[in-house]
Amino acid sequence: MSKRQRLDRAGVAAPQIERLEPEDWQIYNWFADLNKARQSGMNGPLPIPYTEMQAWLLLTRETVSSAQITLLRDMDEAYLIAHAKIRDEQEREREAREKALEEAKNLLR
Repeated sequence: MSKRQRLDRAGVAAPQIERLEPEDWQIYNWFADLNKARQSGMNGPLPIPYTEMQAWLLLTRETVSSAQITLLRDMDEAYLIAHAKIRDEQEREREAREKALEEAKNLLR
């Protein structure tokens, strides 16, 4: 199943990348760059910490306003919510497969 199909099944609106304005591409690219440095925990990705953003700013020498930082944080939150919904959908699918397999085994007994 493709990522877009998983998003659709989980009820998450996929981003409309083709509709971004030129000034939005810069923020999208910043987020994509920061996302590469994201750490993961036992339950999936963790929020991008402010310290990671600060390090990224020092390394890239980008000039970012507080409003843009807020937007990056909002994008991060949306990413985490979408990822959690996809993970939950995958877990439900796994449980359904296991249940079907168990039922099939019981029929063979």
